[in-house]
Amino acid sequence: MKQACCKRAAVRLCFCLAALPVQLFGFVRLALGFAHALVGSCYSSGKLTFLVYNRLNYVPLLRLLDRISTGLVARHWGLKARQGVIIPLYLRTPDDMLCVESRFPAGALQRLREDATAKLLLDLSGEAVLGDAWLLQLHQDLSRLGIPGERVYLLNPNTSRTFYDAWQKNASPHYRLHFLGYHFYLYAIAQKIMSDVWFGWHKHRLLAAAKRDIAEHRLRPHHFMTLNLKQRFHRTVLILFLMHKGHRDKGIITYVGEEFGEKQPENVPYEPGGEVRFILAPVMQPEEIARGYDALERARPLTYERPADTVNTIWRTPGDIAYIVPELERQHGDVQLESYFEMVTETHFNDDTMLYITEKTLRPMFRLQFFLHLGAPFVLKTLREMGFRTFSPFIDESYDEIVDAQQRMSAILAEVDRLCSMSKEELHAMYVSMWDIFEHNFRHVTTQMPALFKRDVEANILAELAKS
Repeated sequence: MKQACCKRAAVRLCFCLAALPVQLFGFVRLALGFAHALVGSCYSSGKLTFLVYNRLNYVPLLRLLDRISTGLVARHWGLKARQGVIIPLYLRTPDDMLCVESRFPAGALQRLREDATAKLLLDLSGEAVLGDAWLLQLHQDLSRLGIPGERVYLLNPNTSRTFYDAWQKNASPHYRLHFLGYHFYLYAIAQKIMSDVWFGWHKHRLLAAAKRDIAEHRLRPHHFMTLNLKQRFHRTVLILFLMHKGHRDKGIITYVGEEFGEKQPENVPYEPGGEVRFILAPVMQPEEIARGYDALERARPLTYERPADTVNTIWRTPGDIAYIVPELERQHGDVQLESYFEMVTETHFNDDTMLYITEKTLRPMFRLQFFLHLGAPFVLKTLREMGFRTFSPFIDESYDEIVDAQQRMSAILAEVDRLCSMSKEELHAMYVSMWDIFEHNFRHVTTQMPALFKRDVEANILAELAKS
């Protein structure tokens, strides 16, 4: 009897040992899957869709940007038990807001009309929305279809707290939906960079290069860098001002635009637009603006190290992150950081109706530099709320709180002129004094973006969807 028990115990032990690798593999897969769901490559594409199980046999899946897949989050927020179905609809561009009825999944429209718990989640994470014909058409179509606005949620990277209230009050007073802003591009680009194997191996070279410059008192060849792909009025304003003040040759400047055709005849001058004239009026005379604009257009495209015919498409090339950290294109030898600060020309320069932060704002953080931000007001305040540090008192950052676009640009250009008028020795000394800020921002952007993404989605999307 004792021998039989021992034999059975030995057999069970053998089976357990044989199954151990399988169990361990399953545990590792579960752990990696959970970690990946919460903080991994969870924002690598352009989609953010929620689909929660309900009695109409919708798939029991919560997907964030194609990668998060966990019923835990759905159950945590009570969506499955309390809220019925959330019907997702991915909108790739604002054009997709037109004829939205044709984009509904089968049976979705009927469910939205008949089930008071059904919610429509419109995912336009890929492009920031301002008040325009697309948005108005969407409101009119949803109203015509009989879908109550209180059950419609529109996701967008415009995080302005004032935009939708002001627009809806004037443009669509009888129909109101939920406008949910979150910082999609910050997370998407940060993840793209941090998941790049080559960058992961070489990012330490950036820190080493910056520390070496400080230790060896190496003066960099340029004061600043400003990279401008598409032609926008605030980018034109900045470069015209740099030319006017004689600072153009002190920095790395790209200014490409979208056309590569023949230039106008010499006797047919290029005329600046009304926005350029208005914004520059406090700091340049009309004839200076006109003369400078004609010279700039004839000199365009301004490029740096890349041929003009490739600059327009580099940021669209899969796997190319050189537009974020151009120094890391040099894969051999030591990295040389070539400037002290960046003038970040964001996609939009406007009042407080657009708060849209993209990869352009991340670039100087990866490159361990300070920056002036030519974009929306309150961007620096938003970055500080996310745990980043900005550069006061070394830089006068009062411009961040100026809502009026003309006044804010004048304040920025005053700092541009002050910094560009400094000697390289003065700039270098100021750079050294700010080193702890650069190092903090570099470590924050390379380690904390997944946690910030999770917090943003939970607070600004999931919490809103979970409300009754």
